[in-house]
Amino acid sequence: MPPITKGLTADIFYRRMQAGLDWIPVRLLALTFALVGDFEEALYAWRDPDRLFLSSQELLQAVVHGALGSGQANGGNGPFEALEADQLTSAEGLIWRAVVLWGVSAGLATALLGGR
Repeated sequence: MPPITKGLTADIFYRRMQAGLDWIPVRLLALTFALVGDFEEALYAWRDPDRLFLSSQELLQAVVHGALGSGQANGGNGPFEALEADQLTSAEGLIWRAVVLWGVSAGLATALLGGR
């Protein structure tokens, strides 16, 4: 048995592996939502010391609520409440802005680095 899995059950090992693989994409998505949404609220939700050890899903949920301006700093319900019906339109707009940002970034990277 390799030393990294020594003493771990398969379930714990795979959960740790998934958390490790999710770490970078979740932070990139959270940064994207912060850039295209309410940056200050999203950053506050991300860097709040009370939420230091959140799972990737909880972190992303907190940042989305912050980017939509419904975080705790605005007196919202908090980061772990479901989105209300009127917030779904705002969430859709946030997602579309994120898609446009990544599309433009990919296009610029292609044009500058290898679009010959």
